[in-house]
Amino acid sequence: MNHRQRFWQAGDTLWFEGASIPKDATEKKDGIILHSDTTGHSHKVKNAQLFMKDGKPFIVAEKEAVLTHEEHKDLKLPPGNYEMKIVKEYDHLLEESRNVID
Repeated sequence: MNHRQRFWQAGDTLWFEGASIPKDATEKKDGIILHSDTTGHSHKVKNAQLFMKDGKPFIVAEKEAVLTHEEHKDLKLPPGNYEMKIVKEYDHLLEESRNVID
C-alpha cells in the first residue's frame, strides 16, 4: 500500500502533517516561525501553538491554524500537528541542491 504524507506550502516553507512534537521542544508565544534578516518579513502562525526544537518549528493546531507572511496569501491548516521543512532549489550548474533563502 502506498502512503503519502500530506503537506502544505506557504512561500518557501513546507508543512508536513502528522508530526511528533519533541518532548523537550520549547513553546514560542510570539507566533513568529521565521524572520528574514534581509527583508524584515516574517512567517507567523495564528490560532495554534508554536514549538521550537534546535531551530526547527512545530505547530500544534487544535482548530484551524493560519500561516501568514507579508508577501503571500494566508494559508489555513486543518487541526493537527505539523513539522516545517524548507523548500529546496537545485542549481544545475553546480549540480547541488540547497534550501531556498528568503
